[in-house]
Amino acid sequence: MTELADFFTPISIPKQRKITGTLMEYVDGHFLTFPNWREADIVSMGIFDEEQQFSVEAIRSQLYALSSPVANIALADLGNLVAQTNREALYEMVSFVVNSLIQEDKAVIILSPNQDITYGQYLAYSDFGNGIQYVHIDAELDMDEKEGTTLSKRFNHKIFQHKPSFLYSYTNLGYQRYLVSEEELSYLPAS
Repeated sequence: MTELADFFTPISIPKQRKITGTLMEYVDGHFLTFPNWREADIVSMGIFDEEQQFSVEAIRSQLYALSSPVANIALADLGNLVAQTNREALYEMVSFVVNSLIQEDKAVIILSPNQDITYGQYLAYSDFGNGIQYVHIDAELDMDEKEGTTLSKRFNHKIFQHKPSFLYSYTNLGYQRYLVSEEELSYLPAS
């Protein structure tokens, strides 16, 4: 059986002081040893391309400096997902890890500057047999299907075209009409 620890590298930022009242007070992070994620309520992980490592660690530092909304929350940070040579392998890995965590009834937080990771997260729900409600907060719809378009501009198209579909509903909050083509709008049902 594959252990989740096999998919992760340690967090590369120095371990922060546990300041009372912040999320860092409750983080069991993968600094030197892999955290006991089974005891956590929330599990987080970083996903990045090699040139984006700093941005994931910056997100992590800022997140854990925030005040904790509740006392005694158990949060495990698994570290950073091992980089993959191609996107399809990365989506499969994200899907496997997220699916494993959801099966253990964990809330999952993904820290990544790459929006297309959403596709791997979407695939994680394929085993559950229920349609998912997907809320996408962005100024753009990210449904461009043209070859050569960056992955971050077309990942929703992959979700909408996936067969079989297990998308129950889709909501986009904040899209700006002047940034969205007529073709992308045609994918949305008329209201």
